[in-house]
Parts: sequence; C-alpha cells; structure tokens
Amino acid sequence: MSAVMSSSKMIGTMMNRVMSAVESISLQPLEQRIVTTRIGRSKARIRKKRQKSYIGSGGVTTVMRLSLMSMSLLDAGLSNLLTEMRILRR
Repeated sequence: MSAVMSSSKMIGTMMNRVMSAVESISLQPLEQRIVTTRIGRSKARIRKKRQKSYIGSGGVTTVMRLSLMSMSLLDAGLSNLLTEMRILRR
C-alpha cells in the first residue's frame, strides 16, 4: 500500500503546484491596478483598458491550459494508481 500512498501524495503536490500557479496568475493584474491608482487618472484609464484585454485573453487561456494540464496529470496519476492496485492484489 506504500506505493499507492506515495503516488496519491504526488498527485496532491502536483495539484497544489497548479493551484498556486493559477493564484499567482490571477493576482498579477490586481498588483498592476494598485500601481495605476498612484499614477494620474488619465493614464490609469488607458492602462485599465489594456489590463481588461490582457485578463480576457492571456490570463484565461493560461488558466485553461493549467487546468487541462492538471486534468491530464490527474488522469495519468489515477491510471498509475489503478495499475498499482492491480499489482498489489496479485
């Protein structure tokens, strides 16, 4: 059963990494917004428009890619778990 436990731990760590990556992506635009408030209002408006487009296009796609990656990793991990379980049953 130790093999099964180690692989499940691996999946857990991978998911944590993916989640932290997603969090960092979602936090980046917020940091930029704080900077824009300090600069003049007219400049801030222009930058806000740019950020909206960036969040709409780049941010979402990267999150989607990460979620797809995590799904494939989970699938691989689960298949490994199943094979290990079968081996252990024998």
